[in-house]
Amino acid sequence: MSTREAPTLSPPLASPPSFPFPFPAYSIQKDFMSALFRCLEDSSLGIFESPTGTGKSLSVICGALAWFHAHEDNRRKSIARRIERSRIAAEVDNDGDGDDDWFAAAVEKNKRQEELKRLKVELADLEEKDRRMEELRRRRKTVRMDKVQRSAQEFDELFKEMDEVRRAVRRELDAAAGEGKSGDRFDEQVRTRIEVLGTASL
Repeated sequence: MSTREAPTLSPPLASPPSFPFPFPAYSIQKDFMSALFRCLEDSSLGIFESPTGTGKSLSVICGALAWFHAHEDNRRKSIARRIERSRIAAEVDNDGDGDDDWFAAAVEKNKRQEELKRLKVELADLEEKDRRMEELRRRRKTVRMDKVQRSAQEFDELFKEMDEVRRAVRRELDAAAGEGKSGDRFDEQVRTRIEVLGTASL
């Protein structure tokens, strides 16, 4: 005879001993993040205050992200446990197909199959979201490297253009020294030449 298993809730998440902070957190920041974590886990209303300059914004971000990752991981594990229980219950139902109340057993079996299908879809959605997040992190890293390489190329091109301007000025100096131009006229021509080359480089 098949019996319907009562759903079990996952135990509440405990505040982690450490949080993903970009640098060693102060005690006031740790207390802030722990209180925020418990507030989110309990789905309760929280009012937080902290002195100016104690990193409230960063504490909120890190504390919320820590809870979100822990919550998603706990949710994934809970779904996996429920899927396993549904499979075991389905095997028990198959062993009990000879029960007198075959209609009730068939209805219960259908319910378990529907629940198992729903849980598998939910787990697949979570895994797909994890895959997309990993892809975004990979693309972000690739874009960051592309920006670094592009900046290095622009830096090299800038210095190349400056070298060209320097060589052009040197040619003007050599020409002026050879032709014996006056100082004022020469300085004006050099400035004009530099401005023209600089505008062309932009």
